[in-house]
Amino acid sequence: MKLDVHVAIVIGSARWIGAAIARTFSKEGANVVLVDLERMKAQLDEVAQGINQKGGKAKAIVADATDEGQVNKMVDETIR
Repeated sequence: MKLDVHVAIVIGSARWIGAAIARTFSKEGANVVLVDLERMKAQLDEVAQGINQKGGKAKAIVADATDEGQVNKMVDETIR
């Protein structure tokens, strides 16, 4: 796989293009961190669960990409 041992952070990945990008990264072997707003949590978790059920590695994190503090927290969680 092209992206083995890589981590892809996909902002806005609860639906539409973001979800498709996350799924594509996963199919290519990347570990995927799915990020979206709190109001999108149910959809975000659903996308992550679907990736994990197909053998991928996905983690859903709620964060607002316009808030520097939340972005820093998301990056710290990703690194851990």
